[in-house]
Amino acid sequence: MEIVSRLTNVADSDQVRDLRLKMLKENPGVFSSSYAREAAYEDQRWRDLATPDKDHAVIGMFSGTQLAGMMAVFRWRDDPAGETAFLGMLYIDPGFQGRGLSERLFNDSIEWAAANGTFKKIVISHRASNEASRRANQKAGFIYTHTQKDVSWPDGSREDEMWYARPLLPHAPPSP
Repeated sequence: MEIVSRLTNVADSDQVRDLRLKMLKENPGVFSSSYAREAAYEDQRWRDLATPDKDHAVIGMFSGTQLAGMMAVFRWRDDPAGETAFLGMLYIDPGFQGRGLSERLFNDSIEWAAANGTFKKIVISHRASNEASRRANQKAGFIYTHTQKDVSWPDGSREDEMWYARPLLPHAPPSP
């Protein structure tokens, strides 16, 4: 079945929640949040996450009506000017891996951030040991910027966090 990429919406909130909790439960050492923390979120928080606005969007990969993977773009709260986007929550369900979906998610997420019109750059990070994440962001054109030393991760371990960035070119409107 063809896999289609699109922004999630409120009708997808249960699937966004379920896939997010699955990724956190199955990979407790990879993400910057924990299953316990996010399992406690109210339904409204999941509806808000699944619904794009000027500050964020979740790009979903759908096989029919099933959410097969996703990536989120957020306005990065560490940029007081609000001109930096942050990529996170990249996950492809194991049954859909090996089909180039992460590349499509990177491309669609970068495109959404550029079209937003308020972002000048986009950043991403990963644990030093997450080689798959490094390869994927390098393929998407991200450039290493710095290492945050000895970060405390939600699984209780400590490890460096690697940071990358890339500029965003303004999204040109379609030709008439």
